[in-house]
Amino acid sequence: MRITAKAAAATTLFVALVLVAYTLYMGVNLEELLDVNPLMLAAATAAYTAAWLVSAYRLMVLDRYFAGEPLGLRHYFYARILGGIAAYLTPSAIGGEPVRAHYLARARGDSTAGYFALTIYEVYYDVVFTAAAAAAASLLYLPYTIPVLIVSAASLGVWAPMPLIILRGGGRLYRFIVKRFSGIVAGQVAVFLDSYRRVMGRCGARCVAAMVSTTILYHLLNTATILLLCWPIAPWRAFAGYIYALSMGALPTPGGAGVMEYGYTLAMPPPMVVRARAFTVLYTMVLGLYVLNASRGILLTGLAGEGGRDEP
Repeated sequence: MRITAKAAAATTLFVALVLVAYTLYMGVNLEELLDVNPLMLAAATAAYTAAWLVSAYRLMVLDRYFAGEPLGLRHYFYARILGGIAAYLTPSAIGGEPVRAHYLARARGDSTAGYFALTIYEVYYDVVFTAAAAAAASLLYLPYTIPVLIVSAASLGVWAPMPLIILRGGGRLYRFIVKRFSGIVAGQVAVFLDSYRRVMGRCGARCVAAMVSTTILYHLLNTATILLLCWPIAPWRAFAGYIYALSMGALPTPGGAGVMEYGYTLAMPPPMVVRARAFTVLYTMVLGLYVLNASRGILLTGLAGEGGRDEP
């Protein structure tokens, strides 16, 4: 997909309108909403930035197993941020993988289909962790969390067996596509399947341990962001609200508008919901547009257009 400033502005405006409607409907007091300690805001910004850096490091580790010598951490940070803004612009929280794949493929001078396999494998850990945690945490607030339980169970049902399906059923999928689509499409599918098998084969026990540990740390840092923004909220409420919202974000709404607010509200007071959503959306959009501008050369011409590979 193509990321533009206009698309980002339109999505931000749409989310803002939903937040305004939510604020009015829930009777949120503006003074209470803006009552944020500057030090807590700075700490939340640091925690959220650290979360993105951890996710970039996770992607770098996976790429090391996939392709050998990694690029500098900056490139994986850019890929993650560009994927984050793309996820807001698409009607699902799971929508940034093609953009991450395109950026890394350009930086590497490699196939986008191959790197799409890598980003799908990477996001697998996020989806399974989020869905499993949301399904377990949904037991806290039944019956209000039944939608969370349904969405998280559906996500687990689709994603949990995906590696096995691709590894064992990839050949049948390829033959099906060859019969119905052009040679170009079939070729890209073949590259994707081969690359997915390669990353699965090379990601051994140490790699999986690194993926699991960085995934947990990433989500804990995101929880810490919510906790600091909404202090003195109880830590378990911050985690439950975050994980509910993230799980519901898989539903097809632009920027997760509406469904993510519902998820947060199950565990958090309305002023804190608005504060958390406004912060994360604005952070991602502003930083995403900066990264888009900074990486335009790579997206257009590849890393060679920047003068070669940089060091971490």
